[in-house]
Amino acid sequence: MFGRRKEKAPEWASVLKDKNYTLFIEAVDDYFRQKGDPYTIDDGVVRLTESDGNYGLYNIVQICAQVSQNDYTSVIKQHFDHIFENEAFRANLNLDDLSVARQYLGVRLYPQEYVDTIGAEKIAHRLFVGELLEVLVYDMPDVVETVPFDQTEKWGVALDELFAIGAEYVKSNYQFHAERVALQDDDALYAVETDHFFAANILLELESYPELIGRGGAIIGAPLRNLVLIYPINDLKVVNSLTTIIDNVSRFYFNGPGSLTEEIYWYRNGRFEKLNYTSGEQASFTPSDAFMALLNEELS
Repeated sequence: MFGRRKEKAPEWASVLKDKNYTLFIEAVDDYFRQKGDPYTIDDGVVRLTESDGNYGLYNIVQICAQVSQNDYTSVIKQHFDHIFENEAFRANLNLDDLSVARQYLGVRLYPQEYVDTIGAEKIAHRLFVGELLEVLVYDMPDVVETVPFDQTEKWGVALDELFAIGAEYVKSNYQFHAERVALQDDDALYAVETDHFFAANILLELESYPELIGRGGAIIGAPLRNLVLIYPINDLKVVNSLTTIIDNVSRFYFNGPGSLTEEIYWYRNGRFEKLNYTSGEQASFTPSDAFMALLNEELS
């Protein structure tokens, strides 16, 4: 009668105020209560206790942070309806047959935190750089979902080969367009913004985009699943531009929806290196020895 008592928003839902978090959880509760399957909500995951289904709330909470409280119910319903429609679609596929599964088999970059929430031991993945992991996924008509490790064992194919199949699937089915964004002093970075959730996959094939790589490589941020920022390094202008890059990566990451990582990376000669920085009003950057050598010896 009086509704749920106001709860403090946990870290995974920090984009919501405490009051809004309470309303969000109430709307999720209502959806699954009407569905009728026994469930629990724990640490950002809805767990169906009879079917052993796990459904993360991280992405949907970020979407709700962008809409009115009055829209929580409809947004949550649409989100989970798509998921369950996809499960019904998938049930008619023999995904144990790799010739069938490869029609939907992709690779997508996820943050370590997301994978840990679901259970890293359950998901087919490998380290990419920093907190980013390459994860095998099924790219279904209405939803993207992770591939369990035990499913890959049924295929009897080495993980590296499966990741190659998945990367080629995304490359063949999705396009990336880099738009030049002017900065100060005739400097510029590039924004790769997509209408799909595989924007960060451009990092798997950067050598195919030489215009995005300067003589010193590139600074890269992937704050959202549909947005990557790339700054080609050609001269010492990178020193002044780093603050702008940091500010933009942090802003997009914290505002969401679809947050991926707040980290920034230096790419050069096929290698990625995580760069250390702090954001906020007084953002600071701590260059590695290799990056300092670039600034002092090659670009000066």
